[in-house]
Formats: sequence, structure tokens, C-alpha cells
Amino acid sequence: MELLTPPLQTPYLDVVTFRFAFVDAGRDFRIIGITGSDIDAWGEGTPISSANFVLTPIGDFYEFAVNSTVLAGVLVSDYNLTLVVDINNAVVPYHLDASTRVSVTIVERFMTYSPAPIDPATFGDNLTIQFDLSDSTRGWPVTGVDIAFDGQTVSLVEDVDFWITRGSGASAGHYIIDVNTSALGGPGDAIFDLDVTWTAGAPYYADLPTIAITGFVQDIETTLETDDQVIQGPWQGTAFVQVRFRNLYNGSLIPDANVKWIWPAADGHNGTLSDPL
Repeated sequence: MELLTPPLQTPYLDVVTFRFAFVDAGRDFRIIGITGSDIDAWGEGTPISSANFVLTPIGDFYEFAVNSTVLAGVLVSDYNLTLVVDINNAVVPYHLDASTRVSVTIVERFMTYSPAPIDPATFGDNLTIQFDLSDSTRGWPVTGVDIAFDGQTVSLVEDVDFWITRGSGASAGHYIIDVNTSALGGPGDAIFDLDVTWTAGAPYYADLPTIAITGFVQDIETTLETDDQVIQGPWQGTAFVQVRFRNLYNGSLIPDANVKWIWPAADGHNGTLSDPL
């Protein structure tokens, strides 16, 4: 038997394949007509039922395929897979049986991280981070991961400073992290580290490298309110203007703001006055 294409490293759940030719060594030509019933397969010395593998003739060579889960329920390296061509050597052209051994390595699967755009959040509100995890080759959602999340410049505590929601059902593989921006120190760029790891056994996903996520926290919106749009006062007397500087996040009044008053003067120039509010 001549091994033409050895098996590549195969992710768990995927199919292990390799190609070989059955060669008449004396006359140096490839023998065709071999079927699955002519093949005995052994994995680490244990017989593999012909119902669990597929032999496909391709021209004058063959492709052998077996699911990785048939060979082992765990990740393996240098797994011994032996094939024996067991044909009837009592008939013409009297070919002898032949065998070949291949080494199989079953590796971790890979995840794909797909982030959603992050909308800016007002300081005091929650900053919402959303992303999806899927199988890189099959596309199905990945659930059951371990998530570690923290700020790069501040330390955050889960269920105190941020909360993780894991989707299920139709939303499986979708993850939401809500961050309390009050824990971030103030407005501006907020940079976080996200680590996604897998410890749940099969189907054995590889951990993702640390992902840096940037969100933006904006200033709290405010409004300047007055009860009277027109203020009246006596000539050369005093006019009183009362305003309220209000925080639109929670409706509270904001003390200690510096206010600049501007009004048109009689000479055509603007008058100004700065005063704390």
C-alpha cells in the first residue's frame, strides 16, 4: 500500500481523511476494484466497524474517511490508525494482503468572535457591549464558554460593575456585557480586556486570544432652565434673573457651575458678567 496523502491535523468532530493506492509491487501498477468490505481498519489496536468508515475510489487510488469521534472521544496526538487490504489471494491475480499505518492528530476546534458596534453611553448609564461566538467552520453558535472581563485602567467586579447575559434558544451564542459607566472614573474612551476560554470538554474549543474592546463614555447632558423668558426691571435699577442648571441624567440640579451672562448694552456693545451659579 502506498500512502499518497497523509491525514492532516483534524479538529474534533471533523472527518479524518487520507489517500492511498494499492500497488502491484512486481509490475508497478495500481490495483483498482477494492471496496470497503476488503478493508480492515484498526484504531490503536481496536477494530473499527466498516459501518463507521467510508472508502471512496478515485481513479486508481482510494480515499479513506472516518469521523474523529469514532477514533477517540478526546484530543489525541500520534494516534495509530492501521489499514489492512484483506483480499482473496486464492484467485487470479493472487495478490497478497497489504497494510499501512498512519498517524492521526485530533486538535481543538476554533471559535469566531463577531462584535457588534458599541454605541456611546452617557456617564452614569450602562455601556452595552454585544458579540457573537460561532464555530469557525460549521457556523453554529458556541455556548458554554468562560468569560473574563475587566478594564485596562480600572478594576471591575462582575455583578457589581458589569453584568453578563448569555443568549439561549434562538439567541444562543449571543453575549451581552452591560458596564456601569460610573465605575469607569469619568467620560472618555474606556478600554476593556475580554478573555474567552473553553473548559467544558467536548467539542474542545481553543481559547481566543485576549480581545481589547474600546467604548466611549460621553458627558452627561444638561439644560439651563428659567421660569421667565422676559425679565423686567426699573431703569437704572436691578433686574433679577433666576436660572436652574439641571442634570438630564437624573434630573438633579448641578451646583458650583460657572455662568457667563451676556446682554446687549445701550451703546450697542454686549455686556458680560461671570458669576458662580
